Amino acid sequence: MAGKGGLIADREFQTWIDWLDRDGEHKVGSVKLNDLYTDEFNPYRPGGDAR
Repeated sequence: MAGKGGLIADREFQTWIDWLDRDGEHKVGSVKLNDLYTDEFNPYRPGGDAR
């Protein structure tokens, strides 16, 4: 579940990466969290400018 303002936690995607690793769907270690998403432009991220 996304947080306030749609903020995404790493654990949200890590669950899927781990699952794909276990099932052999891709080479282990080939998918990184920062390859999948960013909250860089989300003002609700820590250090963001949400008012």
